[in-house]
Amino acid sequence: MQKEKTMYKKEYCYIVHKNVDHYVDNRPTDRAPKVVYTDDMETARKFFDEDFEVLAIDWTKHDKIICESTHIRIHRSERVEVNE
Repeated sequence: MQKEKTMYKKEYCYIVHKNVDHYVDNRPTDRAPKVVYTDDMETARKFFDEDFEVLAIDWTKHDKIICESTHIRIHRSERVEVNE
């Protein structure tokens, strides 16, 4: 059995509040659940670019920090069958 490893990078973002006395208009979905804020940084979850489509964000009150995450995917080129 041969395994092929493919590496790819995905960017994600944190939202930093310039003023903590407000909240983002959250519309929870499966991909973007309700957000909980701590201090001035959104630490409850990571935002991907697709998530911004379901959030109403006033960018005059927020800064966006782009981070990078590396994932490793393992592709199995053939399946293993066990015959007893």
